[in-house]
Amino acid sequence: MIGRARAYARERPELVVLLAFALTALTLLIIFYLGSEVMEGDTEAFDIAVLTRLRHATEGDAPWKTALRAAMLDLTALGDNATLVIVVAMVSGFLTLARQRQLALLLVAASATGGLLTTALKLLFDRPRPNVVAHLASFGTASFPSGHAMNSAVIYLTLAGLVALAVPTLRLRVYILCCAVALTSAIGLSRLYLGVHWTTDVVAGWIAGSGWAVLWWSIAWWFRAHKAYSPK
Repeated sequence: MIGRARAYARERPELVVLLAFALTALTLLIIFYLGSEVMEGDTEAFDIAVLTRLRHATEGDAPWKTALRAAMLDLTALGDNATLVIVVAMVSGFLTLARQRQLALLLVAASATGGLLTTALKLLFDRPRPNVVAHLASFGTASFPSGHAMNSAVIYLTLAGLVALAVPTLRLRVYILCCAVALTSAIGLSRLYLGVHWTTDVVAGWIAGSGWAVLWWSIAWWFRAHKAYSPK
């Protein structure tokens, strides 16, 4: 059945893109619903409970707790804007030199539009940062959705999807996607641990970023189906 679905998708790639647009629209509706619940205060008790319990379970001077704090700071740096820009620049440069210009353009477009969407959502909801635990990292803009969670999902998952199109076996594709999901998840969780985001901020970032990545995966699939590029 999976083989038939893949064959049909190759024959009708425009349907894959349309399905991805519909999924992205549904994702944004979920984000707006979640955002409305957040702004009405319906998630406040849950958000406070998660942050306070997480902090109480991990604060202290035990060696493993000190190591955990250091690890979380390292992980959160992987979702910083500067790091993500460097990753996109290096990978798109490699793709350009490898004569995969369409892939490079897709990666840059996905990253740029995803960043703009993150900024627009932050400006729209303008949620204050958590104030129930001490902040263990610096932060800039509004809280909802988490920029680290959303931007890392957009970039790392899009990267994984593009690479997955070029590898020959299902096992390798699953491995690549699992690595990207694990990295994105760890970055989001680091924001909770550091006390600079509410749980709903991170969840919203994961949802929106994943939906955006799926949209660009489908566009890449369309290009591939029409032989606009030839993955090696």
